[in-house]
Amino acid sequence: QWATYDALDHDLTFSHSSDAKVLSSSYVIRKALIRKHFLSRCIHNFLTKHPNSTLNKGVPRTWELELSFADELDELWTDDLYDLASEIEKNDPSKWWILKPGMADRGMGLRLFHTKEDLEGIFQEFEQDESDDEKEAEREESSPDTTVVTSQVRHVVVQVMVHLCINCSLC
Repeated sequence: QWATYDALDHDLTFSHSSDAKVLSSSYVIRKALIRKHFLSRCIHNFLTKHPNSTLNKGVPRTWELELSFADELDELWTDDLYDLASEIEKNDPSKWWILKPGMADRGMGLRLFHTKEDLEGIFQEFEQDESDDEKEAEREESSPDTTVVTSQVRHVVVQVMVHLCINCSLC
């Protein structure tokens, strides 16, 4: 079965028929897997117990953020995000970052950024989107885009973008 979680026939997936094997495209217990901040925490906990795991190299470095307003980011730069701020301030032209809202699904709210100012602008953009609920509802109905409800942005993760270079202009 290849479908969104809610459209899967779980009874069919878990039927123990000896003549047929059913595979599904989703996990049954999904919160720890699809909520990016939960997944990040699970991976961190696993790697704490198993530091030599290959998962160490299979997941990009991840920072978790929890904030409600863009102006809270200033305080996070000096505390929880000190390492991230140091990495961003190196101004490596080949290194980009991706912001992933923890509660959004199907790629909604994903944003790329290169500087601290870019990230602050993203959060300000999210706040502006929330301020006009009617406009947001119209936008959702008229055309699909990557906007996300600000309540889905309270928990976010930031990851280093994996840069696969094939003679690009950045290297």
